[in-house]
Amino acid sequence: MRIEHDQDGGRFVAYGDDGQMGEIAYEQREGDLWATHTYVDNRYRGHGVASGLLDALAEYARQEGKKIVAICSFVAGEFERDPHKYADVAR
Repeated sequence: MRIEHDQDGGRFVAYGDDGQMGEIAYEQREGDLWATHTYVDNRYRGHGVASGLLDALAEYARQEGKKIVAICSFVAGEFERDPHKYADVAR
């Protein structure tokens, strides 16, 4: 799996041998990154694609000194399930 940052599109995209596997979208608002949407193709669900995308967004937030606002239900759930992993970026 390869993850690319489409900064102009406000998203991270995961690619595999067969093309796009999924994406996590965000908007920059009020100095934060608002995670608005996570999508993984049915063929790749349960294989860590969404987690990898969130990790990429979290690393970007760390590099930029920003927080992530969890609008997306997947991101909100991950923040609850593993609060220590995202404590420095979760708002």
